[in-house]
Amino acid sequence: MTSKAAWFLIEKRQPHAAPVPQCLGMTGHRMSAQVIHQVEEELDEDEKEVILFLCRDLAPDLTTKLDLRDLLCTLNDKGKLSPAGLAELLYRVRRFDLLKRIMKTDKASVEASLIRYPKLVSDYRVLMTQLSEDMDKSEVTSFVFLLRDYIGGGKPYKNKSFLDVVIELEKVNLISPDKLDLLEKCLKNIHRIDLKKKIQKYKQSGKNNFDLSSSSIIQSKEMLINRSNFVLVLNCSTFISSATGRNLFLFSFDRLNSSDLMFQFS
Repeated sequence: MTSKAAWFLIEKRQPHAAPVPQCLGMTGHRMSAQVIHQVEEELDEDEKEVILFLCRDLAPDLTTKLDLRDLLCTLNDKGKLSPAGLAELLYRVRRFDLLKRIMKTDKASVEASLIRYPKLVSDYRVLMTQLSEDMDKSEVTSFVFLLRDYIGGGKPYKNKSFLDVVIELEKVNLISPDKLDLLEKCLKNIHRIDLKKKIQKYKQSGKNNFDLSSSSIIQSKEMLINRSNFVLVLNCSTFISSATGRNLFLFSFDRLNSSDLMFQFS
């Protein structure tokens, strides 16, 4: 028997969401060179380092070779840097003054945008920068020392920041978004249980996310997101038989009115 594919058109409603400035919902708009120049001039070296780290997944072959201005221009030329994206980067380094003065928005608006629209930066990158903020120089030194058991000597890591060390560990596949056990172990050994708990929270959040792109609920062949009204179109050929997947899927449909759904079988 020929298998049937189902098309689902679902409108995701958020009646209580805070209003988001129109510019923060734009993805296809480039930033002007003047704005990039203004932002780059206002940031200190530590803030630039954080942004370069946050953008590594967007330009993995460029972040170690370019300064911040060149990186932002490259992302801009490739259509990867929108007003919302630049505002998010400034939000991540807590430059709320630049959000207001240059981007003409504010902290609350950016936070609302991050809830309603896809983020530029991965949760993993954000987590690493948060850990970096919470560690002092002596703790980073101790962290590097503990790595001697895994990388030997530790010379390449001497006098580097926590983010520098993370980058080096990523290069040798000792740390990745789904490979954080070594980091947890080192944090425990330097008595930063609070930071270890942050990693555990990140892991748990990843397990609990209702991610339509993963096989935990639906094996999706095609997904299209229209950010203007959050319409989600899925071409679904296979539903996963797990109880969790079925329950979440049925729960979602139970919450929708019949007018919210459109089915087309072939």
